[in-house]
Amino acid sequence: MISERDYAETAYDSKKRNIAPPDPALWKDRVERWYRSHPLPQGVHCGDFRFEIDKSMARDLKEGKTQDLLTQEQMQVGSLKNPLVVMATIRFLALVLSFIGLFVFFIAKEDPFTIADWESYIFFLIGITIYITCFFLMKVVPNKNNITFNRRTGMVTIPQLGRKPDVILPFEECDGYYYCPQNPVGQQYKLYIGHRFSDKGTDTLREWTRPWSVYYEWEFIQQYMDVSKPLPDIPELEPYRHLDPTTAEHDRKTSRPPHYWRDMDLDQVAWEQKKGIEVAKNFHWGMSR
Repeated sequence: MISERDYAETAYDSKKRNIAPPDPALWKDRVERWYRSHPLPQGVHCGDFRFEIDKSMARDLKEGKTQDLLTQEQMQVGSLKNPLVVMATIRFLALVLSFIGLFVFFIAKEDPFTIADWESYIFFLIGITIYITCFFLMKVVPNKNNITFNRRTGMVTIPQLGRKPDVILPFEECDGYYYCPQNPVGQQYKLYIGHRFSDKGTDTLREWTRPWSVYYEWEFIQQYMDVSKPLPDIPELEPYRHLDPTTAEHDRKTSRPPHYWRDMDLDQVAWEQKKGIEVAKNFHWGMSR
């Protein structure tokens, strides 16, 4: 029989959370204060995570495919120390470079070719070459050095660049914020998770065009880490639900089918996602029910 002792004493339980308020005086760095300029609410208020699902998740589940980046024990998200993330960033910049070169080539094109024509053409070739190279390298580079949220221990591990040791923080002492980085393609919103009693923290690298999406992401992480609540009900976590004590008990009490997502028709999955997006979009984020 599954026991709550499967969780460490340091596991995060929102019902038992009782700590001092944050101390902004500890956030001495100007950039750190900027990251924390828009605090997000504590707790899960919407609780509908169908926004996160899609057909590919359900299809993988039907085919018996699983992954180890999101299980009943830990959730991993990309960091700038992850070779795969670095490669994806370079690939994106290379694509931008190639588009700029192509755009300038056709706008500034003269007959016969001028030096400006050749330079823009070379920019395009360099960019597209780097893009293709990164595309193939991403198939072989390791997916490692991720930010790790450990549900069993209640700890967040943040990899540091260079040879600095990883930063390990209790999730209980972390708060969510959103900030808007300068972006040439439009306004973006990102989640920042900061330690309440130090200037340590990290963002999750996901970029959103709508501020409510950051609220949603923060709620998902809180639901995942909170051992007083079941795991978020999405296809990726379905193979692991019976391995988590709180989730297994919740599913038993609610008579949730063990293969709820696996047995669902893909068109129904698409409909569920659509309804989940509507719920998330129309929810009064930042306000309790």
